[in-house]
Amino acid sequence: MSRKPISPKLRFEVFKRDKFTCQYCGAKAPDVLLQADHMHPVAEGGGNDILNLVTSCQSCNGGKGATILSDSAVLDKQRDVLADLEERRQQIEMMVRWRDELQNLSEDAVGAVADRILAKSKSSLTEAGKADVRRWLKRFSVAELLHAVDESMDIYLRWEGEFPTDYSWGTAFTKIPAIADIKRQELEKPYLRRLFYIQGIIRKRSRASRYNCIEYLEHLVICGADLDDMEYRAKRIRSIEDFEGPYDAWLESIGRPF
Repeated sequence: MSRKPISPKLRFEVFKRDKFTCQYCGAKAPDVLLQADHMHPVAEGGGNDILNLVTSCQSCNGGKGATILSDSAVLDKQRDVLADLEERRQQIEMMVRWRDELQNLSEDAVGAVADRILAKSKSSLTEAGKADVRRWLKRFSVAELLHAVDESMDIYLRWEGEFPTDYSWGTAFTKIPAIADIKRQELEKPYLRRLFYIQGIIRKRSRASRYNCIEYLEHLVICGADLDDMEYRAKRIRSIEDFEGPYDAWLESIGRPF
């Protein structure tokens, strides 16, 4: 009978099953060169089924010829392989169930956020809205999003009768992840919300609606500027230069320019 080559993948599976140990003499890799040997010799009709393969060192494999392992050894090997295959099957089933459970948990989380939005705004999420929530849940916990929903809806919703305006609802919805991000940062930077408030004052007083100075304001705080004083100054300016000019001079005086 012609001998078919044993694939590297199959040989590796045999070695793993046998813990890279020769089943004849007990020698282990890398002390010896291992080979996949046929328990029932090819000359006697044995094939390349994993149940018929056993790990052998080069010396044992070269010296035994067509010697067949004892019946009990063959049966033990076959039982080991079958047990291994059954364990793998069960683990695959468990992984599939775990994946399904995670997907169910994810949908439960989306539902919780959607229900809170409905309760706060009397508006249901579309499938596109739910897709946005799924994306947010990759960054934030359910609790973080629920708190952000409450805050965003309270701040941005504008009502016409029993329902919010479309524009204010859209604004409130899109602000949810930003608020969640700010609240998370506040755990490390408790002054951050105050800085956003001061930035808002500066934007309004200077008529620069897109002016972004959070990093500048944070630098002032780190350098020792007083938040109350920053807010006081912000409320009395007419331009951005009115606010930054005195602080730039102060930063220069202490050797920490922005």
